[in-house]
Amino acid sequence: ALCVSGAAVAAADERLLQLKPMRSFFAGEVVAVQSEANGRDKPGGLVYAIVDSGVDGGDARRTVALRVGNANKTTQAPSLSVYSFASQRLTASLEHAQAAEDVPANADSGAAAEAAPALNHFGERNRTAA
Repeated sequence: ALCVSGAAVAAADERLLQLKPMRSFFAGEVVAVQSEANGRDKPGGLVYAIVDSGVDGGDARRTVALRVGNANKTTQAPSLSVYSFASQRLTASLEHAQAAEDVPANADSGAAAEAAPALNHFGERNRTAA
């Protein structure tokens, strides 16, 4: 799934969301925030945003500079309303290691590479991989 700033958070990504206002945020990091009201005095769902400049952790009252939608506009959001995504590196590494164990010991390196699943950036198996 592509993370486009201002686009609604994909259902597959929602399970990775975590609210940790005391953590550091890094420039260029993809996060999620509540979208603006849709003109009906009701907030929309969560949308992707990009952290504009890094912010040190430790203070839940600080604000985070974000770019949501229009890349030329920066907005400030309280860290209490900025959702980060849980890292899937460990999960992806474990799945890859498990897949490698399933390859016979006498298989050549080419066969092992073919047997390893193609994973997307969230550590999930690609659906388009053959």
